[in-house]
Amino acid sequence: RIVAHGLREASLEWQGRNRTLVWTRGESAPPSRAVPLVLAFHGSGGSGAEMAATSGLSRLADAAGFVAVFPDGVDATWADGRGTTPADRAGVDDVGLARRIVRAVAAETPVDPRRVYAAGYSNGGMLVQRLALEAPGLLAAAASVGAGLPEPLAGRRPVAPVPPLLLIHGTADPVVPWD
Repeated sequence: RIVAHGLREASLEWQGRNRTLVWTRGESAPPSRAVPLVLAFHGSGGSGAEMAATSGLSRLADAAGFVAVFPDGVDATWADGRGTTPADRAGVDDVGLARRIVRAVAAETPVDPRRVYAAGYSNGGMLVQRLALEAPGLLAAAASVGAGLPEPLAGRRPVAPVPPLLLIHGTADPVVPWD
């Protein structure tokens, strides 16, 4: 169902939970051509709809012709690998969820599996870094904003080359300190 400005609301079953998201296929995307897909992960306490509203990615999807997906975390958090978020403590597999979302969206509309990207802010940015390490073949590239690599993940080595990453993080960040 369409909820706002071309955003469709959807849900899927993952790990016995009903996971929700909003998504859009950009207005300029040719209907039958496979286009890029961007997964956008909100920060702790946020939502997919809020990320869609504040990130500008749904408007960019309209202009540039790609699919943008904004999922909701469990208890408004992602299992980013720190072990401290409600999603982590509940044993949620958000890396698997990302793979599941890509398959589900591709079943609804043509997407190019070689052009799947991820972007995230804060807790969502930490999840993006986890995706790059644990599912490197899923992403063509990724961007993480205001997020450090969770310390428990620092010693892990990916099984394949990590996709190109854009890391944006201020040294004076009081919420997610640079150190």
